[in-house]
Amino acid sequence: LIVESMNTHQIKNILDLGANVGMFSLYFAKLCPDSIIHSFEPVPLTYQILKKNIELNNFNNIKINNFGISNKSEQLELGIPYNRNDLDNIGLYSIHENSTNNGKSIQTGTFIRLREYTNKLNLNSFDIIKMDVEGCELMILEDNLELFKNSKAVHMECNSKYADNTLKIKSYLTNFGYKYIMNTHGGNELWIAQ
Repeated sequence: LIVESMNTHQIKNILDLGANVGMFSLYFAKLCPDSIIHSFEPVPLTYQILKKNIELNNFNNIKINNFGISNKSEQLELGIPYNRNDLDNIGLYSIHENSTNNGKSIQTGTFIRLREYTNKLNLNSFDIIKMDVEGCELMILEDNLELFKNSKAVHMECNSKYADNTLKIKSYLTNFGYKYIMNTHGGNELWIAQ
C-alpha cells in the first residue's frame, strides 16, 4: 500500500525505527535505490543480524544505527514478556519488559533522542517513517511532533496492549492531516499525508 500510494522515485529519506533484522529496510533499499534508509535497532544481537543481512545484500543506501529512540539519551534494558514462550521471536524485545517486571532474555541497549540524529544530518522530514517499537510509539511521536507533522507517510505497529496510546497517536496523526489507510489484524497501521 505504501508503494501504491507514493511515487517510489520521489522517496528519498526513510526512517526505520525498530529495524529488527531489516526486512523493511532491505525491501525499500531495493525498491528505491536512490533513497537513504536510516535504520535503528537497539538490541545488540538483533543489530548484528541486521548488519549481516545488509552486507549479504550489498546495500550501501542503508545507514544502520545500533541505537533505540527514546525521549532522552540513556542505557535501557530490553526483554521479552515473561508470559511468552517463543523466546526466539526477537521482534518482541521492549523496554517495557525488563528485569524489574520479570522480562526474559534481558539485553541492554543504547537509546538516543531522534533529534540528536536528525539535527546532525539536517533532516526535518521523511518520506516514510516506519515504527515497530513495542509500545514506545507515543513517546517517540510526542518527542518529535514537528518531524511527524512534516513527513509524508507513517507505518507503525500499534500493540493492543497500549490501546490508550494508540488513540492518542491517531488523534495526533489526524490533526497533522494524515489519512488513515490500513489496519491489519496484527495492529499494523498505515497513514499517508493528504
